[in-house]
Formats: sequence, C-alpha cells, structure tokens
Amino acid sequence: MASNEAGQLVGDALGDWRPPPFPPAVALQGATVGLEPLEHEGHGPGLWRALQEAPLETWTYMTFGPFRGYDDFAATLRSIAEPDDWLLYAIIVDGEPQGFAAYLRINPGDGVIEIGSIVFSPALQRTTPATEAMYLMIRNIFDLGYRRCEWK
Repeated sequence: MASNEAGQLVGDALGDWRPPPFPPAVALQGATVGLEPLEHEGHGPGLWRALQEAPLETWTYMTFGPFRGYDDFAATLRSIAEPDDWLLYAIIVDGEPQGFAAYLRINPGDGVIEIGSIVFSPALQRTTPATEAMYLMIRNIFDLGYRRCEWK
C-alpha cells in the first residue's frame, strides 16, 4: 500500500482509471421491479395514487412533502427532475409506479454518485422489489465505472 509525504497510508494508485460517463437515462430491469426515468406526466398520477396512504413520517427527512394536492405533488416532481446533476427514476412494480429514487450530485470527474430522495409507497416498503430497486441503481453505478456510491 502506498504512503503520502506525511507517511499516511493512501492506497495504491488508480492506474488507468478514467472518469465514467454521466449515467444515461435508461430503464433498469430486475426480476421483481423496473426503474424508468421519471416522467412527471406519465408517472405522476400513479405515484400520487400509490403515495396516498404514506404516513406523515415518510416526508420527515425530505425537502418536499407532504403535499396539499396533486398539483402540488406534480410541481414537486417537475422541480426535482430539473437539476442537471440529478437523474430521477420511477420504481415500477407489476406495471404501476410505487415510488421514486434519484441519482444526485453526479460527479463523473471524481467517480462519485449519491442515491437519495428515496420515497417508497407503503406497498413497496420492506419488500423484495424495494431491495432490488436499490441493488439495480447501485449495480448500474459500478457497471458504468463509478468508484463510489454515497447514500445519505
């Protein structure tokens, strides 16, 4: 293992590592779940229905929600899909959107992506499709060549 000038272990050089591409907005498919780049008009109504029974604590650590109505929800989906360093996915189970999650703070130069803004409907929480959705997102990150996945 290599050391820096202060004598600290810093690990081996990365060799010919190159920054990966920005993640393409493509669908990810698993055995029990699919992830589709979120389209607020296409996925919004189904997500709204799926989240109607979401308990108040669903929104505790989010910068959005709970919502006054569908228009408020749709406006939020539009706004969180706008940042250039975000890629928002609808989580689809049995053909119906049941939640969403995003790649955010995408930094190809450093090989880092964060997964966040994760919202699961009550029907999705603590299920195999929920676990598989996160697995698909993480696997995709590393398949693209990223070195680090952050989850906050």
